[in-house]
Amino acid sequence: MSVRDRQWHVCPYHFVTPRESMHQTISLLMLLPALMCSAATAGLPPLRHQVPMRHTAPDPRQDLYESARAYEKGDGVAQDYFQAARLYLAAAEQGYADAQSSLGFLYQSGQGVLQDFAEARRWYGKAAEQGNAIAQYNLGIFYLFGRGVQQDSAQAYAWFRKSAEQGDPDAQSKVAYALEHGAGVAPDLAEAAAWYRLAIAQGDRYARTNLAAMYLDGRGVAHDPVQAVALLREAVQQDHPRAQYLLAVCYERGLGLAKDEATALRLFEQAEQGGQQAATLRLVRLHLDGVGGPDRQRRARARLAQAEKEGDVRMLGQLGELYQGQRKPAQAEELLRRALALAGRSPGTGAGLEQALLGLLAESLADQQRFQAAQPYFERALALAEQDPETEPARRYARLIQLGQNLYNQSQYGGAETVYRKALQLAEQGAGLGDPEILDVLRGLSKVHESLEQLPEAQIILQRQLALLEKMKREHTSDMSSTLVQLASIHSLQGDFKRAEDLITQVLAIAEQRQGAQSKTVAIRLNDLAAVYQQQGRFDEAEALFKKAIAMWTTLDGQGGMVMAVLQTNLGGLYKDMGRYPEAQALCARALALRETLLDRDHVDLAYSLHELGAILARQDKLKQAQPYLERALALRERHLGAGHSQTAASAYELGSLYLAQANYRAAEPLLQRALAIRTNLMLATHPQLRQAREGLASLYAKTGRGDDAAALAACTDTCTLPAAGGAAQ
Repeated sequence: MSVRDRQWHVCPYHFVTPRESMHQTISLLMLLPALMCSAATAGLPPLRHQVPMRHTAPDPRQDLYESARAYEKGDGVAQDYFQAARLYLAAAEQGYADAQSSLGFLYQSGQGVLQDFAEARRWYGKAAEQGNAIAQYNLGIFYLFGRGVQQDSAQAYAWFRKSAEQGDPDAQSKVAYALEHGAGVAPDLAEAAAWYRLAIAQGDRYARTNLAAMYLDGRGVAHDPVQAVALLREAVQQDHPRAQYLLAVCYERGLGLAKDEATALRLFEQAEQGGQQAATLRLVRLHLDGVGGPDRQRRARARLAQAEKEGDVRMLGQLGELYQGQRKPAQAEELLRRALALAGRSPGTGAGLEQALLGLLAESLADQQRFQAAQPYFERALALAEQDPETEPARRYARLIQLGQNLYNQSQYGGAETVYRKALQLAEQGAGLGDPEILDVLRGLSKVHESLEQLPEAQIILQRQLALLEKMKREHTSDMSSTLVQLASIHSLQGDFKRAEDLITQVLAIAEQRQGAQSKTVAIRLNDLAAVYQQQGRFDEAEALFKKAIAMWTTLDGQGGMVMAVLQTNLGGLYKDMGRYPEAQALCARALALRETLLDRDHVDLAYSLHELGAILARQDKLKQAQPYLERALALRERHLGAGHSQTAASAYELGSLYLAQANYRAAEPLLQRALAIRTNLMLATHPQLRQAREGLASLYAKTGRGDDAAALAACTDTCTLPAAGGAAQ
């Protein structure tokens, strides 16, 4: 999710959805169990017993089977597993599939016979070959876990599939899991979701939980926390501990419902009692934050102190990662620094653990907008990944992406491009990396080119992104929306406002349909559309949308942060264009104050508020007050964006106009000429900013006695040759 200032600059912070962060986030090795892990499979799960079937035609073998079942269950006779096994065997040897399956179960459980997995597998196999769905499922379990047979995921999947196609819900859930994770079969997330739905229709709690996890992660289905929560609530009603854990995470993080840490605490406690070990650490985190009362908080602090005393690097790292996930980067930073200090004193700490801690610490600093401070940690994490021969390509790739983003966030676009190109080369080489990784790095590269206004290069990469999204069947995802917004930005910069408006309107409709009328994404898209309206002079429409976006963001996220600074600057810039200078000045001053608390003094994004505030003061003839703001804005943009950027042109034009108003023609002329030259190179002939630049320079020529040059420039409607600088300018 990107936020844009009025001039369609991509805000350099990667405000990402869960989906967008998936390929860029590196968990602390195995510190935390994956949120979307499979249903617990420790040991051999319960196998299915044969359900008695009534056959339409008389069959003496059925009498043996039913007598055996009566002895097994103690139904009308004394329970006697030995007699049950004897009678099942008699029917099984005559080829009766139900008896063969039940006899296999007795051998598997050691009831009435000595436990013998090989013999159990043999009888399950005989029944499965005859199409017995329960035997097929149980045989799949044996192959999955290597009981009585060599472990073979492909064979397990084949037998699960046969059983699932006969409607067995447990088998349907296992088929879905195999397709989701590529266990014994090529992964197919869409088909996995379809099989989960079939199992859910028959009440399978594991399928409900696993499909909910897919909705939370946006894998194979649209990212939909609300749908995930609905499924998890049903599974919790079925006393599924993993569903309790995942629903607790939703309450803890406010995914698909209102954030409620007290309810999360209760659910984590239930999940922990059900064997979900991941819940234990989350309970410690909640207790540290005071949820559950002061007594629990004291015990949690004592536990953390004891872990640090014992050199438990992993626990501190785990907690740091949890705080990072809770968007509490300052708390995460403290814990991760302590973990790294412990790791430095522990000779047994592996390079992989140190690498993960460095990466997480860098992320916590970046999330606090401390990009320069984060830089050395990202670099060290990447260096460790590249030095360690055991580091997988996917991890090296992720480290490159993180470093590229951090360079981009510091407006070091050349460095970011170099790193992204290296990541793209790694992704294109394969080595376990595929289309999602290529999409990630293309997204980064397109933003670099867009920020540098290398428009042909940006359009080439964006078209490649679109083709890849279509190949991946993700036409209606947030990835597609982000790509379309970038294309709209380029069209707007060039002056093709109709195409830009159509694209933003399309993306806004998708956001409202998927996330409802009130969401952060909708607020940002309203801002984007308002910017297009403003550039067309549709000020009233733009004002309504800017104000709606600010109100929505305030409700959802408060009045602080970078996004609010962008929105306030944008509305202030609109009020400047409308001549409502006091309102414009107040908004841009607040935005500048916000940015100065969040950004380094040299950060290019300060230029947006500096530029607007200077321009507003200049419009009120407060030229001496305006001058330092505009000079600083121009210097930042020249240094970070280059001499040929449209934002450099904007600041050059405003500062040149200020000098013109001061009758400082010698200083004004080169700035106004630069602004016109840049805009001529970037924009369509009809772009209003290009016309504005011509009029400004023509005014200077007229005031310095160069009437012919002024007339020629005023009459120009296409590419024009500028008169030489100097002349009568004084």
